Amino acid sequence: YDGDDWTVLTIGGKTRNGMILRAHYNADKKSDVFQVSTDGGVAWTDVAPFTMGAWSRIAVELTKTGFSVCVDNSPAKAFSMPLLRKISFGGLYVAPDWPMGSQAVKSASDVRLKLDTITVE
Repeated sequence: YDGDDWTVLTIGGKTRNGMILRAHYNADKKSDVFQVSTDGGVAWTDVAPFTMGAWSRIAVELTKTGFSVCVDNSPAKAFSMPLLRKISFGGLYVAPDWPMGSQAVKSASDVRLKLDTITVE
């Protein structure tokens, strides 16, 4: 991540019931923020600021009627649109475009999902 828009996670479908989580530099706030879009990248909602170079804990809760996103225990942002249950790290159905020189990011240990953190209801 170098300040340009960078897709971190996508959940749901390409044409409907999908969300994109990206890292973005907000010039007005002079801060790096995570943002969510539910319309294919037309409109974006700030979720939480983050510090470049530091790890961030991102929690996404999916329900029958919508989803919420929480970053580093900040207040969760709720969205009232149910998502299809497809998960992709990076762009939808495309391998993430890792920043140049970040060879360590390509190892399997850098993206981890703990099985006990996934709950099916």
